[in-house]
Amino acid sequence: MKSKRMIWTSSILALTLGITACSGQKSEAPSAGASSTDKGKGVITLKIMSATQTETPGGPAEKSIADKYMEQHPNVKIEFVGVPMNEMYKKISVLAAASDLPDAFTSTPEFMRTAFGMNITEDLTKLFGADYLKEFYPNMIQESSIDGKLQLLPWTATPQALIYRGDWFEKEGLKAPETWDDFLEAAKKLTKDTKGNGKTDQWGFALIGTRNTSGGTRFLPVLRSFGAEEIRKDATANGLPI
Repeated sequence: MKSKRMIWTSSILALTLGITACSGQKSEAPSAGASSTDKGKGVITLKIMSATQTETPGGPAEKSIADKYMEQHPNVKIEFVGVPMNEMYKKISVLAAASDLPDAFTSTPEFMRTAFGMNITEDLTKLFGADYLKEFYPNMIQESSIDGKLQLLPWTATPQALIYRGDWFEKEGLKAPETWDDFLEAAKKLTKDTKGNGKTDQWGFALIGTRNTSGGTRFLPVLRSFGAEEIRKDATANGLPI
């Protein structure tokens, strides 16, 4: 994979993104979020809704890449709209209802089917081309597509890992868990009342439990390790559709 090429292009297009579909949205004047061209100067304005703009150092880095791109392409003006990831889906849905979508927005595998069903995204396969996309791992392209239509650019993947307190393990004479039985034993032994007041104040395991993508994606690896699979639209069981 040519990482430099991938990062440059994906950053300009708002990280993991969906390109909004303009077909079917007819109006005499372009909406606030649509690409527009200044007839006098020939300037193309791209509005990008990015969750990265709300973060540091990602936001400044993304802006720096866009600035360099605009220096090389004076006829292009990139405008960022920063929206936190946990608010992105709601914001996009509201703008879609108002026909005021940005040209590109941060998207995820969790939201892409909703966006696809709303008919607000384009097939990115046509934009990037087969030669460019073959540099990605095939399974990432597959997971980012619906009916063979690429819905977002999978510019990054998040490896899952269990982080543990080495000092606590050393103090209790424990080794890093290799099985679920090891994990359970360590979690029980590390859950205790350290102040001696009858109340547990140290926990052997903690997992984010928020009802959003952040919490859900952290629990999926646990389910998968037990052989569970997510229900998919095209899933089957015993040869029959689910």
